[in-house]
Amino acid sequence: MRIEKLFRFVLLVIVVLLLTSTSVALMSFYLFEESSNVSSYALLVFLIIALVGLVLRKINLKNNSILIIAFIFSVVTLLLQLDDIVEESLVNKVHIILSVLAMPIGLIVGELLINEKRCFNSNHEVSDKRFSLFVVPIIASLYMFNSMEIKSPDSIFIILLLFPLIFFCRIQWLELAMFVFVGISCLQSAKRSVIIVYGLMLLFYFVYLRMRSKKNKFRMITFFILALSFAIGARYMAKDNNDVAEHVIDRFTDDETGGSGREGIYEQVWSRYQSSSLDEILFGHGYDAVKEQVSGISAHNDFLEILYDYGLISALIYCFLLLKIISLYIKLLRSRFNVFFERFLIKIILSFLLVLSMLNCIVTSAFYVFVIYLELGLTISILQKKVKVHR
Repeated sequence: MRIEKLFRFVLLVIVVLLLTSTSVALMSFYLFEESSNVSSYALLVFLIIALVGLVLRKINLKNNSILIIAFIFSVVTLLLQLDDIVEESLVNKVHIILSVLAMPIGLIVGELLINEKRCFNSNHEVSDKRFSLFVVPIIASLYMFNSMEIKSPDSIFIILLLFPLIFFCRIQWLELAMFVFVGISCLQSAKRSVIIVYGLMLLFYFVYLRMRSKKNKFRMITFFILALSFAIGARYMAKDNNDVAEHVIDRFTDDETGGSGREGIYEQVWSRYQSSSLDEILFGHGYDAVKEQVSGISAHNDFLEILYDYGLISALIYCFLLLKIISLYIKLLRSRFNVFFERFLIKIILSFLLVLSMLNCIVTSAFYVFVIYLELGLTISILQKKVKVHR
C-alpha cells in the first residue's frame, strides 16, 4: 500500500514538473521566439509512463470506451499516415507519432494519478490536497504571460487549458484566486474564443456551486466575491490599459473581420479537400498538411484540420469520440449519485473540444491535446472509482 501511494505521488511530481517545463518552454517561444523540443521530450516520458501503466495493468480498459476509441483513432491515423511518416527525419517521426498518440497518453496518465482510497472523503467526494501542485505550471505560465510587454494572444491557450487542473485539489480559495488571475489574462489576450470559453467556465462554476449550495449559502457568497474581484481586476486593467480594453471591445463588435480571416481559411481548406483524390479524401494529406499545402497556417478548426490532414476515416472516428464524451455527460445528468463535480469538469472539457477547438486549432499542438485528455482521464478515473466505492 505504501509503495502504491509513493508511486502515485512520484508520478504526480513528475507530471507537474513536465507540465511546468513544457508550458515555460512554450511561453518562452512566444516571449523570446526560442523554439525547443521540450514538449516532445515530455510527451516521450508520458508515453513511457502510459506503457508502464498498461504493462502493470493499472488501467481499467473494460469500462473505458472513451480510452478505447481514442486509442483506435490514434492507431488508425498512424497507420494511414505511415507512408508519409517513413519519409520524415527521425525527429519529425517522433514528433508526429507523439502528436497522434497524445489523446490516449493523456487519458492513461490521468487515470494513473487517481488513488481510490486517498482521493475520496467521507461524502464520496474527490479530495486530495496533493493536487494543489497543479498550481505550479499555471502560476509559471501566468507570470511569463504578464511579463510580455506585447501580449502574444495565442500564448493564453497554455494558461486556459491548464486552468481546470486546479479544481482537482478542491481548495476553494485557490480556485477563486486562479479564476480572477486567469480571467484578467484572458481579457488581456483579446482572443474572442478564449473569452467566450472563460465566460462559459464561469457560468459552469456558478451552476456547480448552486447545485451544491442548497444547505450552504457560503458557497454562493464565494461566487459573488469571485465575480466582484474579477470586475475590479477588469476595471483596473481597463483603466491602465485603455488600448487593451478598446481592442477587446473592437474584437467583439467589428463584423468586418470575418472571424479574423477564418471564413476565408475554411473556404480554402474545404475547396482543396473537395478537389482532392479519393485516397486523399479517405486517408488524408499528411500531418500538418493544411499549413504546408493550403494557407500557411492551421485550419483554425479541429474538424477541418483532421479531415484534411488525416482523412474522412479518422475524422469520423474523432466525431464518434466527441459523441461518446457528450453521452458520458448525458449519463451524468441522469445519475443518482453525487456527480456535480464531474459534470462541471466534463462541461469544461466539452467547451474546449466543441467551442475552443472549433474556432482555433488545438489538435495540431500535442501538448494542448495531452492536457485536455489528461483532465478528461482524471475525471473518468474519479467516476470509475466513485462507482466502485458506492458498490
